[in-house]
Amino acid sequence: MMAKPLVVLAAGGTGGHVFPAEALAAELGNRGYRLALVTDRRGGNLKGRLAELETHRVRAGGIAGKGLVARIFSAVEIIIGTLQAWFLLRRLKPAVVVGFGGYASVPTMLAAAYSGTKAAIHEQNAVLGRANRLLASRVEKIATSFEKVLAIPETSKSNVITTGMPVRPQVTLVRDRTYPNLKAEDTINIAVFGGSQGAHIFSTVVPAALRLVDVNLRQRIAVTQQSRAEDVEQVQAAYRDLGVEATISTFFDDVPNRIADAHIVICRSG
Repeated sequence: MMAKPLVVLAAGGTGGHVFPAEALAAELGNRGYRLALVTDRRGGNLKGRLAELETHRVRAGGIAGKGLVARIFSAVEIIIGTLQAWFLLRRLKPAVVVGFGGYASVPTMLAAAYSGTKAAIHEQNAVLGRANRLLASRVEKIATSFEKVLAIPETSKSNVITTGMPVRPQVTLVRDRTYPNLKAEDTINIAVFGGSQGAHIFSTVVPAALRLVDVNLRQRIAVTQQSRAEDVEQVQAAYRDLGVEATISTFFDDVPNRIADAHIVICRSG
C-alpha cells in the first residue's frame, strides 16, 4: 500500500498561528498523511498533536515595530532561515507546505516558493497579516477563515478559498456540552480570555465593570482570567479588593473546559 504524501506545516509564535496548525495536523494525521513541522528556533514547547510531529527549527525574525538595526538583523535571520528551509525541503520532498502566518512561517514559505514546492497559507483574521501579505503572490492557495478578508492583493484573489478556522479536537469535544445550570444562589462563573498573549484592556475594564455590580451579586461571582505577565499582580489585587474569587494566569492549557464551565465568556482574538 502506497504511503500517504508528506505535508509540511510552517507555524510558530503565538497561539493564533499555532492552534490552527495543530487542528490541521490532527485532521491530516487521522487521515493517514505523514506530517512534519517547521518552526523557528525561539518557538516555545510544543504541545498536543504538534508535539508528536517530526519537528525542524530554522532561523526567523519579525520586522514590524523595530528600529533600523533590529530590522537589518531580522532580515539577515530570515535570509539564513530561508536557506535552511530550502535545504530541508529539498531533503524532505513534501507534497505541499502549509503556512499559518506570523514571522516564524516566512522562511519556510519563501523556501517552498524558491524550490518549486506547492504551497498554501491560512489566514485566521479578517485582515491579511503582514507575513501572509508578503507570501500571498508566492503560493497556490490562500485559505481564509472569513468570506471577506481585507488586504488580499488583487492578483491573488482568484487563489482564495474560504475554509473557516481549523479547530482543535479538544475544542469540538466540549461544543455539545449543555450550558451549566445556574440556580439562585449558585456561583456565576465568568471566563475572560484575550488571545494567547492576553489582552491588557481586560485587566482594567473587567474589574471596573464588576465594581458596578451589586455587592450581593458580586459575592457570587468567580472569575477565571488570562492576563499578561506584567498585569497579573494588578488584576489579582483588583479582584481581591472587590471580594471576587479569581484565578489569574498568563496562559491556560484547558481553555475549552473553562469556557464550557463558564456562564459568561468575555474574549477577543489576536
